[in-house]
Amino acid sequence: MSVRLGFEAIRSSHGPLARSVQDCELFCKTIFGQKDSSHQNIPMSYHAVELPSKLHFGYYLSDGMMESSPACKRAVLETVSALRKQGHQCIEFTSPLSTLSIPLLILRPDNLSRRKCDGGVPGARIIRRPYGKFKLKICRLYLTQPDLQEDSLFLVTLGLRLPSFVRKLACWIAKTFLGDSLFPRFFSLAREKSVLEFTDFTDQRNKVAAAWYEQVWDKYGFDGIIAPVQSLPLIISKGATYLSVLAAATITYNVINSPVGTIPVTRVNSDTDNLSTDFVVGTSGRSKMFETRMYLGKNPVYDPKAMEGIPIGVQLVGKKWKDEKVLAMMHIVDAALGPRGFGPGSWEPIKTVSI
Repeated sequence: MSVRLGFEAIRSSHGPLARSVQDCELFCKTIFGQKDSSHQNIPMSYHAVELPSKLHFGYYLSDGMMESSPACKRAVLETVSALRKQGHQCIEFTSPLSTLSIPLLILRPDNLSRRKCDGGVPGARIIRRPYGKFKLKICRLYLTQPDLQEDSLFLVTLGLRLPSFVRKLACWIAKTFLGDSLFPRFFSLAREKSVLEFTDFTDQRNKVAAAWYEQVWDKYGFDGIIAPVQSLPLIISKGATYLSVLAAATITYNVINSPVGTIPVTRVNSDTDNLSTDFVVGTSGRSKMFETRMYLGKNPVYDPKAMEGIPIGVQLVGKKWKDEKVLAMMHIVDAALGPRGFGPGSWEPIKTVSI
């Protein structure tokens, strides 16, 4: 179910946040096939999957939009190395469709216009402030200020509030003077859309999903895909204001409707995860503006010294309807990686001081 009722252009997905793969599996065994009030769940109970002794994995280190940080790349490579030691086949491939998912990120309720008086954002006024003077006073009384817009909505709603010529000028400057051809593709679509445009985007979503099957699953015959969850180990406070597009790394799999499991692999290490001295932003069609904010400047978001010890995971992707297989492959990956300081019993209990 979407956060906005009736909106299903890119469906939200829900899953357990657990301490172990075993806990995730128990959750799925419990709820799969259960009836829900809206009758949306598939009436199919959990069924165990028997995997072949040797699996065929595909993997990539970056999604083609932004270069992944050294820490996130290392997490993927350590996973691949562990699987190969167990005799599984792992082949690196380049995703041909990641950048095609960018326009589809605009398929969200914040960007579909029904009333021009709202600046093209149904509910935008609700996000910025509560309904009516009474709620505003209550909000001020208890919270001292009205409800504020999420930082992650800044970029996708900014274009809606700008005149068309300003938005086009910003895209032209980004492409002509800043050398970024990816950002204009994203920002130019942050505008009001007609019903016809919406249906065109929905059709494009379906074509992207079909193309993924043809160019990835069918072409390579992978059992699963191993990839970074996003380009950075984490996004610092207020970082989502300008880097919300990083979520495209996993929203891609919402677009193609694939089940995904996330497994912790390692932690940021300031000795091994520093940026290469020959790193150049924006190569191979990636976003120069986003990568500059991520890696360069006086206060880059990626700072392995400040992020020391932060957990890093990988996402394990399976084919549509293969949720149980993804869980089974998560068991394989978890066992291959071995003990690494995650899961139940991995943390020392907090010592309490008796008075």
